[in-house]
Amino acid sequence: MSIDSTSSELLDDSGPPRQVNSEVSSPEEVHDAGGESTAAPDPAHYDLIAKAASAGIMSHRQVESAVVEISGAPGSLAVHLRCTLIPNEDPTHAIDHISQELLADVEKILGEAFVSHDLNFTVAHCG
Repeated sequence: MSIDSTSSELLDDSGPPRQVNSEVSSPEEVHDAGGESTAAPDPAHYDLIAKAASAGIMSHRQVESAVVEISGAPGSLAVHLRCTLIPNEDPTHAIDHISQELLADVEKILGEAFVSHDLNFTVAHCG
């Protein structure tokens, strides 16, 4: 017996080929009901995007520290942000820029909008 990966048929040397219900695919792929192949989400991929988002937020001159986490399943992703801003400047611009523009860029990379935003901004103490 062998599997013909081009036709997804199970070949039995003792008779005609039989159709099988499952498809041979790589571990990164899933097939929807119509047989279309879509990339399966990889939690490590979300972690890499979150780390890149943290680094991007940290590049803002008013940001002292930032940690981004992405959780959930496709279609119900949530973003969690803990961001500390430097004191002595009005934080409004930084907060608006991060929460509206930078997180929108992350959604574009993911190909979907977050259904939940857990954003925590604090201002560091002077001294």
